[in-house]
Amino acid sequence: TGGFSYCSWTFPYRSDEAAATFEQFADQLEGCFGPEAAPGGGPGVNHPDSYTQRRYTAGPVSISLSLKDKAALDSTFVFVIVTGSE
Repeated sequence: TGGFSYCSWTFPYRSDEAAATFEQFADQLEGCFGPEAAPGGGPGVNHPDSYTQRRYTAGPVSISLSLKDKAALDSTFVFVIVTGSE
C-alpha cells in the first residue's frame, strides 16, 4: 500500500497541445471520479511560470493532474501522479 506512480509529457512552451492534453485528461478523470476536483498548488511546486493542478480522490487512491509552464526550460509539462495505489 502507499504506492506512488507518475507519468509526464513535455510540450513546447505554452503550447495549445499541452493545454488540450491537460483538459482531455481532466475530462477522463472527471468521468471516473466525478466533477469534484480539489484545486492544487501545494508547497511542492518548483517555481513554474504558471501552474494548474486538479486532484481527484477515490478511497485510498489520489490522482494529481498538473500543467506547468517553465520558460527557463522553454517547455510546458503535463504530469499525472497516482498515490495510495496497491
